[in-house]
Amino acid sequence: MRSKLEELLAEEQKLENELKIQHQNLSRLQHMPRDITGKTRSKRLQRRGAILEKHLGSDQLTDQQIELLLKTLFRRPDVHELIQQIKQEIQ
Repeated sequence: MRSKLEELLAEEQKLENELKIQHQNLSRLQHMPRDITGKTRSKRLQRRGAILEKHLGSDQLTDQQIELLLKTLFRRPDVHELIQQIKQEIQ
């Protein structure tokens, strides 16, 4: 009788451990889309930052100077027209 009880308790413990692992896996899977989205965004920002550095030689410019330059460029109507034209060509 005692060994049957011990077997059942051991089985219960095993199932509880498996349930805990499955809950952790579920949680990990539920957060995966957010992680993938974040990683994708990070990679995109790195690529675009590298392009910006390539064209600006930004090691000579401060972050504030680069921001001022970009703000000035994006205020120009012809730049907005160019952006819209590029977007339309993509579609």
